[in-house]
Amino acid sequence: VSSAAARMEVTAAYAEKHGVFQLFEGLLQSLIVTKPDDPIAHLIDLVSAPPKDTAQASKAPKGMPRLLLLGGPASGAEEVAAAAARRYGTVHVSASLLLQAAASRGTAASRALLPYMAANVSEVPSECLGPLVVDRLRSDDVRRRGFLLTGFPNNEAQCEFLERAGIWVRSTLLLDIDEAAAAHALIASRVDPVTGTEYHPDQVAWPTDPAVLERLVQHPSRAEAQVLASLQSWRAGKAQLLAAFPDHIIVDASRPSLALEERLGAILLGKGVGP
Repeated sequence: VSSAAARMEVTAAYAEKHGVFQLFEGLLQSLIVTKPDDPIAHLIDLVSAPPKDTAQASKAPKGMPRLLLLGGPASGAEEVAAAAARRYGTVHVSASLLLQAAASRGTAASRALLPYMAANVSEVPSECLGPLVVDRLRSDDVRRRGFLLTGFPNNEAQCEFLERAGIWVRSTLLLDIDEAAAAHALIASRVDPVTGTEYHPDQVAWPTDPAVLERLVQHPSRAEAQVLASLQSWRAGKAQLLAAFPDHIIVDASRPSLALEERLGAILLGKGVGP
């Protein structure tokens, strides 16, 4: 047998053993079906995703953090995520901050986002918010350091948007809070319009200066009707999210902030998913 024929036999055996042809067929099919704006980024997401088979997925390498942090109104998810990302060196991808930044650019596209600025981020259509999130998740710093995602997805449609874009998460954690406690935390809060500081009567930091007390106001988004509507929207989306990410972890959002940061850190550092 010639050396060329021998090399061909070795190559064919390798391709058959590792399913190389099936792999490329699957990648090509995904490109044709999903038609992503960035084919290379889409392929990278596909080949780096853990196997869908449960038995195989448990053997997948940890790799970069890909953590989705879920949390409804008053859960503190945004604040905890930002602190944990700084502490553990990953990228906090906040859908609400992305929306604010995009709406402030002064372009025709940004003006289309303005009607949603007063709304809860969960009420923004997927076609408006989704591309902002996906583009950020495909950026170079996220590829190097991983991500901690908040504010998206909020419902089944947004989960499907991420799936079509080839975006997957390695871990999902829910900061859970009792609805009555959440409503009280939001409705009773007051804002100092001069400094922008937010206060709550149950907190030690409630101001004692009569001048400050005199000017405290309720933020429009904290009006009772608005808060109850946001909680109802979150309740409906929460069931869809937990169904979409069945391996989620639930943590009590009332735990001290530092304990919550460390809980996220255990996941970001790949040290397990215990309580």
